[in-house]
Amino acid sequence: MKTAHIALLGALLVALSNGENIRSLTAKTAQTGTRKTEHKDRVKRDKERARDAKDLSATALDRYRQNCIMVLDQTTGKEVYFTPGMTAVDTALGRSVRENAAVCNKLGDTALIINGVMEEIASADAEDLDKLAAILERRGYRMAGPSIAPPHPNPVHRQPPAQKPNLLGNTP
Repeated sequence: MKTAHIALLGALLVALSNGENIRSLTAKTAQTGTRKTEHKDRVKRDKERARDAKDLSATALDRYRQNCIMVLDQTTGKEVYFTPGMTAVDTALGRSVRENAAVCNKLGDTALIINGVMEEIASADAEDLDKLAAILERRGYRMAGPSIAPPHPNPVHRQPPAQKPNLLGNTP
């Protein structure tokens, strides 16, 4: 083999190995671009959800202010979070609710009765729970659920029970 052939073969090997690096770099760049796009889309969806939650919370508070009908789940007779298609019973009258009425519960959920079932559910979000509690209080109700229970001002710190001595007079 001549020196020129060896040099040409060496240059070809270098070009091939760099080609693999370039392909790898191109693939990594494409993956990074895809991840950035996915992240931007996720952030956009999260912002839209937050905006929707704020709008729904405002709708829920308006329904409470307009004296929505307090209801319980017709199946269990208890406070439950609303889901589309649920049926409810008016807590004051003990019967089903009229068509197109706004209904609510003490958990922050509201809905409209459409075709006899709950639809267009709107719930108060966490930032509006104080407003909801005030509205419910004015209406003579207390909010349900553990999330609004104030912490006890002086929590009791329990001591372990005193241990009794065994037959030898030693405490374990």
